[in-house]
Amino acid sequence: MIKLFFDIETLPSADEHRDIHLEILRKKKTNGDLGDNEIHSMTSFEGTFGRICCIAIIKEDERGAIQKAVFAGDEKTILQDFWKAAEGVHRFVGHNVWAFDLPFIYKRSIINGVKPIPLNFARYRNIPIYDTMMEWELWNITKAQKLDTLAKV
Repeated sequence: MIKLFFDIETLPSADEHRDIHLEILRKKKTNGDLGDNEIHSMTSFEGTFGRICCIAIIKEDERGAIQKAVFAGDEKTILQDFWKAAEGVHRFVGHNVWAFDLPFIYKRSIINGVKPIPLNFARYRNIPIYDTMMEWELWNITKAQKLDTLAKV
C-alpha cells in the first residue's frame, strides 16, 4: 500500500483579491464586529479565498522506500506537484486532512485549473483518507485536538 503523509501551510487571499473577498465576507454574519484586517487574515483558513504557501510530503511505497519533498513557490505549480506525487497513492495520511487540508487543496486546485485525483471523502472510514484527528476523536468532530496537544500528551 502506497501512503502519502502530508501537511499544508496556507496564506490569506492575495492582495489583488482582498477588496472583493472582503466585500463577500463582510456580509457573513459570522464575522460580527471584526475589522477588515482580521477578516482578511482569516481567509487563510478557507480554500475559497486563501492560498497554499507550501505542501510537505513523505511518500512511502509498498517496500518501505521513502520519498520526501516540500512543494513551494507558485500555487498552481505546488498543486500540480502534489497531485503528481499523489498518483497511485492508496492512503492519504495527516492531521485534520479530512476536514481541512484536502478540501483546501481541492478548492485551490479547481480555482487554479489543476485537476485533482478523485477521492472518497466518506465519513467513518480510514481509506483512502486516514485522518489522525478523526481517528483520535472517534469521528466526533465537535472535539478536535491539535496535533501539538497530542504530541505533548
